[in-house]
Amino acid sequence: METVKQLLPIPIKDELITVTNLAKLYVERIGKSLNHNGSNLCSPRVMNEILIAKGMQVKNPNSDAKKSGQPLYLPTDKGKQHSKVILQEAKGSNKTIQQLRWFPSVLNIID
Repeated sequence: METVKQLLPIPIKDELITVTNLAKLYVERIGKSLNHNGSNLCSPRVMNEILIAKGMQVKNPNSDAKKSGQPLYLPTDKGKQHSKVILQEAKGSNKTIQQLRWFPSVLNIID
């Protein structure tokens, strides 16, 4: 889907969102909890597991990824057209980190 958008003469704006916000959208769509115990309606941990299971991302094999500012998850070839790794300031510090963000359209693929 994202590849098709690049070919359009008029750019289409599609907001990149965190896995937390992606989980919230997913819960709104399916209407049930994303947490194993049902206590949290939008678990980013479970959303990451879903993205891995659907072949959209993998865990970063670098065990020092978090310390070195790398994303904790990397998109697969299948997931690259639905995501981007962005630079952002880490919470509570001036350190710049990389974070994997998703286009909401990925929900159409993982449903």
